[in-house]
Amino acid sequence: MAGILGSSDTGNRYDRQQIQKAVALDPDNAQFTWHLLQACTHSGDSGNSGVCDPADLEDRAIRVDGENAALWASIAVRRAKRDD
Repeated sequence: MAGILGSSDTGNRYDRQQIQKAVALDPDNAQFTWHLLQACTHSGDSGNSGVCDPADLEDRAIRVDGENAALWASIAVRRAKRDD
């Protein structure tokens, strides 16, 4: 995990390409899903890329880590920003 999430050519903590690789390896991993959610939030990707589709990403995050209060707060902020 550290090898995938800890390295970035761009120096960006939320390197979506690296995180996507991690999620593909383990789609039910709560940490990978959290990092992808953060990457999408910080990149401003509204879902046009297919990677950051709000409904899919948020549903997956809730499914794998629904007891995480920080996750729910992050989702609430994302939904408020898009008036959802």
